[in-house]
Amino acid sequence: MVFIPGGTFNILSDVHYSSERSAEDITVNSFCMDKYEITNAKFAQFVKETGYITVAERPLPKDQFPDLSDDSRKPGSLVFQMADPEAKRVRHLSWWKWTLESLYKKLFYIILSLPIGTN
Repeated sequence: MVFIPGGTFNILSDVHYSSERSAEDITVNSFCMDKYEITNAKFAQFVKETGYITVAERPLPKDQFPDLSDDSRKPGSLVFQMADPEAKRVRHLSWWKWTLESLYKKLFYIILSLPIGTN
């Protein structure tokens, strides 16, 4: 792990599509990051050897999320979707949808089943 010092940074750009946000300054806290990249192949090997189950593949613990219903704690993940340009947006949240059982393994096998050239 390496230490990445926090700071204030200018993100985004003022040259963009009308549906995108303008440039702005944000402040990021310090954090640690792995020194070496982990490829998809290395992660797949890790999962195979350890039986690791990703957060998206397991239900959220009731003791950590007591206010969520059982259905809301089921496995899933945020999936990017183009927001309706006419819809009233809540900053960046409108681009993401919580989808139950949207697991990377399931998506991978769906992609593999597509005809060559469509994936």
